[in-house]
Amino acid sequence: MITLKTTHEDLLYLFKKDIILMTLDDWKLTTIIGSDSKNYLQNQITININELKEDNHRLCAHCNVNGKVWSSLRLFKFKENNYMYLQRKSVAHHQIKELKKYSIFSNINIFNETKIKLLGITGKRAKEKLKQYFSIIPNKNFPIYRQNNTIILWFNDPCERFLLIIKNVDFTLQKLLTLTKTINNSNMWLALDISSKHPIIDKKMSGKFFPQSLNLENLDGLDFKKGCYYGQETIAKIHFKKLNQYNLYWLIATSDQTIHIGEIIESENKNKWYRIGHVLAVAKINKKIKWIQAVLKIETKKHNKIRIKNNINSNLYIQS
Repeated sequence: MITLKTTHEDLLYLFKKDIILMTLDDWKLTTIIGSDSKNYLQNQITININELKEDNHRLCAHCNVNGKVWSSLRLFKFKENNYMYLQRKSVAHHQIKELKKYSIFSNINIFNETKIKLLGITGKRAKEKLKQYFSIIPNKNFPIYRQNNTIILWFNDPCERFLLIIKNVDFTLQKLLTLTKTINNSNMWLALDISSKHPIIDKKMSGKFFPQSLNLENLDGLDFKKGCYYGQETIAKIHFKKLNQYNLYWLIATSDQTIHIGEIIESENKNKWYRIGHVLAVAKINKKIKWIQAVLKIETKKHNKIRIKNNINSNLYIQS
């Protein structure tokens, strides 16, 4: 059986490397600009945008009128009347379409950025390497830094890591890409988000879950005092009446079979299998080990026997 100790060893192996560089091609950067951008976002997202500081980035959600999450967003203020957010590439087009629905009388423009590169960097010498190109490296007190054509976001979980947003024309991009001989794809950053329990919403699972089921309340991604926004009434009811029935889980699979987003997860009880949730994201660690993010019934415990529906070889193990 996979244990938490084994999982931590997997993480430590990654972070003992001097530098790990990842191209985040599975994410998209979206811009909303215009004199009404602040008020418009305030009526759409789950955090109070008036409390969003220019030197910070926040996780939040954009929900439908029923309180179900279209997409989880990593939001920050770029400059006056100009906000940006990161989300999964597969859902970006759909999310923008929903966000624009009520914009006809507002002075805003919403679009995906196309002339930028998203890079993830971690490793024990990551900060040292970044100092060669940037005068300031963001940290706990100032989690976001801007320099010329680059924006750097700082993360502290499950380890110190950095997300760089850099224009394609910037010569620094070419230098950064030579920091290591091996450039990883988005899979490794996805694994780090899974272990941090940052909700990952791809198109297939868009509009299916309340934010409380996606760990957003624990990640300071919900504000219950800001006033109205789409879905707010239902979301507040779930919070104050304690109606949430699901939680976000980090699982490990030991099967070499492919696991897909949206697949049903079952739990055994008295020799019968019952549906308890769905797969949100899958990151391949090696040939047989996969890290999975799933939404499961809140009463699911570590000792429960769980699997992918109708797949007897897909034993799943709950991590902390």
